[in-house]
Amino acid sequence: MIPNSKWMWIQCIVLASLVGVIAGCQSDPSFLHRSSFAEMWRTYQACRSAERLDELVGHARTVEEMILHRDRGVLTGDHDSVSQGTLTKFIQPLKTRLAVDPHAMNADCLLHTGQIAYRQGHIILAQDMFGRVLRDLQNSELRYYVDAARFGLLRIDQDLQATADQSRPSSFPN
Repeated sequence: MIPNSKWMWIQCIVLASLVGVIAGCQSDPSFLHRSSFAEMWRTYQACRSAERLDELVGHARTVEEMILHRDRGVLTGDHDSVSQGTLTKFIQPLKTRLAVDPHAMNADCLLHTGQIAYRQGHIILAQDMFGRVLRDLQNSELRYYVDAARFGLLRIDQDLQATADQSRPSSFPN
């Protein structure tokens, strides 16, 4: 027979292990939410493969909305999934870890949309898409996307300036 003190230690170890299993294996229902990574990835892929401007704008807005939901904790599981019980304050849900940066996906989709809009002559929409990249990534380390957005805006400005220069008369009649 096991002495009382040893039995109590074994019970404590079993209880601690059980708490660890509960904390590490709790399911997070947010993966079923519209802002799940799988849904975001599908929308991003659709954005990258789309050529029609109306589809692109819709995908770009959807990815951006998903990023906003993710940043608020819907995708990451930053909400309390255990609503009852005395162990709730000791158990924190795990954050979803992604192999890609959703902010980079969003910026890439916005850049792609801006480039297609520019090619199709929708200058204001292109400026809006490039501007969103700059706004969303102003304090980011994703310099490639920021530089690409700045280049897109610079290219638009240069084209508008060249068009304005061509429309001016070269000399005034006397």
